[in-house]
Formats: sequence, structure tokens, C-alpha cells
Amino acid sequence: MIGDALSTVWAIGDLHADAHCARAWVRRTGLIDGLHQNVSPEKWDWAEPASTLVFMGDYVDKGPYARSTLNFVRTLNERFGDERVQAILGNHEVNLLVDRATPQAMGAERARASACALVLGLSCTGHRYLNYAYAAAHPAQYAEWTVQRQGNVTAVAEETANMRQALDLLLKALDHLYVTGAYDPQSVLMTPSGRASILHHIPVAQRSLVASELARWQAAYLRGVGPSTPEGAWLSRRPLTVRVAGLVFVHGGVHPTATAAELDEINAAVARSLLPQADLAALGKLLQQRPEIRELVEDRRLHKSCDRVLRALASLNVTRIAVGSSH
Repeated sequence: MIGDALSTVWAIGDLHADAHCARAWVRRTGLIDGLHQNVSPEKWDWAEPASTLVFMGDYVDKGPYARSTLNFVRTLNERFGDERVQAILGNHEVNLLVDRATPQAMGAERARASACALVLGLSCTGHRYLNYAYAAAHPAQYAEWTVQRQGNVTAVAEETANMRQALDLLLKALDHLYVTGAYDPQSVLMTPSGRASILHHIPVAQRSLVASELARWQAAYLRGVGPSTPEGAWLSRRPLTVRVAGLVFVHGGVHPTATAAELDEINAAVARSLLPQADLAALGKLLQQRPEIRELVEDRRLHKSCDRVLRALASLNVTRIAVGSSH
């Protein structure tokens, strides 16, 4: 339990790769002096001693600035600590943590197929979650993780031009699919190859360029959230749920018979599965073995029943449950 003496708890829901919105919402809380002045994080000061801030997960996917958004939330948490700024995992981060553990040599199909139907509600096509256009529809979120080439001016200019052209073509293809109603999350995937690839909606003459760029960006994305990177290591330490001042915060929902001790145990189990020395597939195996974890990050049944809410409140011995994703 964090902050029994707190008078105000702020919560910010799904940011989905919108770094500008993230900064705007935090500025509106008035919790941090210096944030609006664009000074370096070490000069930020906490302005409200009796307040805390909780981010509710889903920092990545759907928008163009996944890396910037993730790093902004991470910087706040590391600058002020869990007592001031908490950040839990959403279903998009959980899926990303599974994606990053898929060895290229194994292939996504074998790595994902066993967990997808039982755990996170995916159809078992075997594709990485980041390939689903509905989940990561903005291709710029991949491109943001690339490291620009240094040195040769001509090579840098060519790389920049290729990135811009590929982004423009992908966005036009997605826009056409949505506008015409031809979009289907199972038949159109953000993959650089395959029968369902978005490339089939790109002009033939540009497909090779787009395939090369998309593969490069997605590889950079997964490297960028690897266990040894600052972003990846921070994600590995995030809980699925926190209790703050008599409130339970979860991204998806909570089973009506869940207890505080059970939620603590789930957090500990997920943390163990993400330790550097753990098996790469440990998180995926845990998700398959523990279907109740799905409810914390993705299940929406709590939203539809006042009886479930009342039972959960009693079981957890809290006054309120805050849910991040409400669709």
C-alpha cells in the first residue's frame, strides 16, 4: 500500500504513443515544477507533497511516438520514485514483453501460438502482437526506434528519404483500408512479407522499399525494448497492479474474489519471469498457466456489473477500483 496519508491521487489512462498529450496531461495536474519550462528532468521538483500520480498502462501502439511516451513516463517514475509516480503495465506492454522474447530463429508462429488464444484474446495466427494493424496501426511508432546513420552525408540523406517515403506509403495504404471499410485485423498485418502483409496494398514498384524499411524499423523497436536497454529494463520492473491510498489500480479489471495478497503474488510472479536470468519464454508460459492475469490487463467484465465491482471491493478491502482501459 502506497500513500495512506495522501489527499489527492491523479490517474492518467491510455496514452498510446502520444507524447504531446502525455506532457499536456501531466502539466495540467500541476504536480511538477519546471516541466512546462522544458528544463532537464533533474531540475524538476514535486510541487504537491500530499499527492501522487498513477499511469494506467498502454504507453505504446496506435500513435507515432511510442518511444518518447515510454521514456517520458519512465523519466517521471525514476525522477520521483514509486511513492510519487507509479506506472503499471497495460495489455500492450505485456504483449510487447512477450514479442521481444520471441527468438528470430524460432519464428513468431511457434513462439506465440500456445499462449495467444488462452491468454490475451488473440486468434492463433502466430503473428507477433506488434504486427496487428489494430494494435500498432501507426508505422511511425516503429520508425522512432531506429538510430540514424552517422557519417556519410549522402547515405544519411538517402536513409531519411527512404524512411519518409515508406511512412507516407504505409499511412496512405492504411487510410485507404479504413476509409473503404476493407480493413480486417486478421487479413491485413503490419508485416514485411506474407499473404496478409500490408505490402499487398502498396504500389508494386515501391513494395521492396517498404518491406525493407518496415523490417528494419520493427527490428529496431524490439531491440529498443530489450531486457538490457533502459526502456526494456524499466518495463520489466513494472507491476500489473498497485494499491494507493485505499484504491486498487489495474489496466483491465479484477476478479471479484481476488485478494490483495493474490494481486501481490501475481506482481511478484510476473517480476520473476522478467528477471535477466529467467528463461526467454518465462512470461509467455506464466500467462498461459495463469489466466487470471488476463483479467488484470485486458478483461472488461468488471465494467459491466455493479455486483462484480462490489464483490471485488469487499474482497480487496478497498474503497475504489480504478481501471485504465474502459472500452
